[in-house]
Amino acid sequence: MSPIDPAIQAVLDDLRRDVDSLRRENAELRRENEELRRENAQLRHENEELRKRVAELEERLARYEGTPPPESTDPSTPSGMTPPYKKGNTSGKKKKKPGRKKGHKGARRASAEPNNHVHHTADTCPDCGGNLKDEPVVSTRTRITEDIAAPPGPEVTGHDIDSKWCPNCKKRVEPKVDAALPHCTLGLRVMLLTAWMHYAMGTSTHAVVRYLQRVHRFSVTAGGLTQAWKVLTKALAPMYDAIWHEILASGV
Repeated sequence: MSPIDPAIQAVLDDLRRDVDSLRRENAELRRENEELRRENAQLRHENEELRKRVAELEERLARYEGTPPPESTDPSTPSGMTPPYKKGNTSGKKKKKPGRKKGHKGARRASAEPNNHVHHTADTCPDCGGNLKDEPVVSTRTRITEDIAAPPGPEVTGHDIDSKWCPNCKKRVEPKVDAALPHCTLGLRVMLLTAWMHYAMGTSTHAVVRYLQRVHRFSVTAGGLTQAWKVLTKALAPMYDAIWHEILASGV
């Protein structure tokens, strides 16, 4: 057998390498195809389960749709939760007059002393629109109204903290800032108020954030509040432990 020309041999070697590369790529594609088949089968199974669940829920909805909720016969049910047609006819009952009985001294909430005065004068008649600018004032009466004060914006305080060298401790020291916990930019008032709203009153974190923004014009994120509450928890932990041990040591 005659020897193969070196140029032809080089071409054959290139072709073998190309064939080997194609075989490896083909094997890789086969593996990927097999994985896609398994994933497709899994998705088909999940889709079938979801279809069954939807069908079950639609069947239950059709069974209960239009059915009125069960009526409570508990005498402790609040009046507002009792349907009007279950309350009976009360039109024949004699209505009670408001206020105390005749001969008894009336009672009302005490009026507070005003801390703000607003003067109202009529330049035009509220009934006919006539000009009253040149008319003299006949009388002046005072009407008392009470309302919650319009909250101001956030109180931003810059604390200038002096540091001094302590000859006893041999180090530089600073006075404590009581307006906020260490390493926390939120003040104690907003931390305690929001913690009480969230943990005691059950207000959601995002609702607390909206309350601060709309009522107090105080901008803070839900994450910032959560981190502040964690700092507050660590600060109050010793007090909690002391109360807990006091309860355990107390008599039954």
